Amino acid sequence: MSIDGGLFRAYLDVQVRFDRYSVSNAILVAAQCPEATRLADFDHWKGSGVYVKRGADAITILKPGKEYEKDDGSTGVSYNVKKVFDIPQTSSRQQAVSPVARDERLLLKALMNNAPCRFAISNELPEGVNVAYYDKDNTIRVRQGLDAPTIFRGLAQELAYVHMTKGNYSCENPAFVLYSVSYMLCQRNGV
Repeated sequence: MSIDGGLFRAYLDVQVRFDRYSVSNAILVAAQCPEATRLADFDHWKGSGVYVKRGADAITILKPGKEYEKDDGSTGVSYNVKKVFDIPQTSSRQQAVSPVARDERLLLKALMNNAPCRFAISNELPEGVNVAYYDKDNTIRVRQGLDAPTIFRGLAQELAYVHMTKGNYSCENPAFVLYSVSYMLCQRNGV
């Protein structure tokens, strides 16, 4: 099965903006309104003193409902359709969130905080490799002299690898998963 790169990137971008949404709901939002930035249902907007514009098309997502017992004894969850609207579909004057300038050093410190491995500067990395994890001494090595965005991208990918291996997660294409994690972290932090 092949994946359309543009569609997958749209999904990742939605998942970045709506990190509390399930994969299913992120896919639904990406399919209906990939540029969405702030979603809420009609009652929430109304309660905030904001009104949905007449004729606005709702974005459909799924809201978990009641749990029930299946025939095999396992527990299932029913889902209800929930209609939400993006902020441009409302009367709100606060249409878009301005990007925030971030301190690159603080971003790197936050990424490295509580990491399950050590970090070291190295000039011994293979040609073309800027950041690499070495299992034998549980260390991520970073090539000396790199700019902060390059370090952040590399660390994000290698830390995802460390967490994946230490958490005993497995997948069919780990390089794809690691790149996706790195992409989302970079997008979220403006790197």
